[in-house]
Amino acid sequence: MIKKQVDFYKIPSKHPSKRIKMVLKLSFLIIEDDTYCRDFTILQLKKMKNIEIKNIICCKNFKSAFEKASNSDFDIALIDLCLGKKTSGIQLVKLCKSNGIIPIVLSGLTDKEKEVEKIGAVAFGDKSKPDYIHTTLEKARPYIIQSACNKIFKYYFSTNHTPIKTDVYKYISMVLNNPDRIHHLLIEGQGSKMMAQGIASLLANGEITAKSTQTKTMKNITILDLNDSSVDLKNILKETKKTTIAYISKDIKNLSKNFTHFLAIPAINQRKDDIPSLLNFFAKSYLSFTDEAMISILNNKWDSIGDLRYLAEIVFKDKKNIVITANDLPAHLATPYNQDNNNKLTLHKSHLDFSKQYGLKKAISFFRYQIVYKVFNENHQNLSRAAELLMLTPAAIKKILDKHNEDLQ
Repeated sequence: MIKKQVDFYKIPSKHPSKRIKMVLKLSFLIIEDDTYCRDFTILQLKKMKNIEIKNIICCKNFKSAFEKASNSDFDIALIDLCLGKKTSGIQLVKLCKSNGIIPIVLSGLTDKEKEVEKIGAVAFGDKSKPDYIHTTLEKARPYIIQSACNKIFKYYFSTNHTPIKTDVYKYISMVLNNPDRIHHLLIEGQGSKMMAQGIASLLANGEITAKSTQTKTMKNITILDLNDSSVDLKNILKETKKTTIAYISKDIKNLSKNFTHFLAIPAINQRKDDIPSLLNFFAKSYLSFTDEAMISILNNKWDSIGDLRYLAEIVFKDKKNIVITANDLPAHLATPYNQDNNNKLTLHKSHLDFSKQYGLKKAISFFRYQIVYKVFNENHQNLSRAAELLMLTPAAIKKILDKHNEDLQ
């Protein structure tokens, strides 16, 4: 979980250009039938700290508002519940919420406040006060930051795990509220690389889109791969004037003490509710499964997110428009061997199907990795012991494991 490890690294004043002046770039939908209120709302938005208006669309009636709210390109919707005697803004609030748009209600209808809060909207507006818009926007700031953080989970790291989302939100909030500090972050666990790239992209750009996932350079941010043993971490952190986001797939004792913040990602077997969304995330499409097939997938012991990625990108590549059944699952999700009447081991049919579909060379490579990885983990990731049991050299074991990971990059 995110926690403050040591005091913040304060950036020397002679290096002001190295500070991360993070600004969230957001698109707003304003649903308000009063011209003065619309103009005043826009004026107050422009005064918000750490917020840059990327786009503003205004609607003055229910019909146009409903059409625009159906478009999930907006980040925030500012809604007046009073759009005429025959219409109610409650329906618009629900629509925005279902489309991933943060609804903020600007209205003096106190009798509706509890109702919209139950939906999950911000309902702080009170038109009887002259600064009601400013007050509402400031109180809604946590929701606005959460909206920006959600893009990380949409484009980089798919998860429904609330503690992970909460920790990311806390870190981004800390950076926004303390721009004169360096916020070194360590991320440990499966998928730490994807998370590091997502957080760095948001810090550097103020927004995340499909195009930003291709960003290779991050201004004033350093991304470190601590899986590489040649990285001189202490020297880098001592000399750098940039915020460093480091990632590592394993839990290394006392490593986090070198950072101001630490985020631990639980293993995928500890958050199996994420598996369906991860498969869709990697497949870049919605995958449909029978109950039997999904139960088989969930009951499997997943050693890494990379295995899920392989399943989605390679095995289910041509199954995006059909319902995936248990018969479509690859060999390693089924019982690997059957026993015939002569008490001899015979290859499972799914192994043969996998080999026919992807070729013998790829099948052998994949099954070899599955065996090596299983033995390696059963022996507490001891290379020498795994090599001894499989009658290979430690170097050969490492080569098989590394090659599989490289194929998934």
